[in-house]
Amino acid sequence: MAPRLKWACLALCIFPAVATAQERISLTPTQEAEMQLDVSNQLNDPESARFRGVKAAIWKNGILVVCGEINAKNRMGGYVGYHLFTAGYGTDKPGLWTAGFADETNQAESNLVRKICQEVGLIEDDRLPTP
Repeated sequence: MAPRLKWACLALCIFPAVATAQERISLTPTQEAEMQLDVSNQLNDPESARFRGVKAAIWKNGILVVCGEINAKNRMGGYVGYHLFTAGYGTDKPGLWTAGFADETNQAESNLVRKICQEVGLIEDDRLPTP
């Protein structure tokens, strides 16, 4: 999963933007492919990643934030089930997506992922809104 330093930067970059209005957008096919590649590369088995329900918003400060669900194989080779994730574009390294994952392995990170997605208006009560 994402290293703690990257995750801390994601949280610090997104939370100051929470007070500003967001604009919901649709990712272009290129943006979606880049996001999936960068987020997948932060997993144990990048090739196994499956995404669904990805929603995006742009903040006035220009940070592109996505929330969605991801399923991937664990170290034992089995799929673990869909979990909420969030990612920010260019928050750690310009041109790269930095992600955080809500799963049972780290409760603090899970709570932060849920809070970010709720604060930016991309989920309601741990569920992704319908389009």
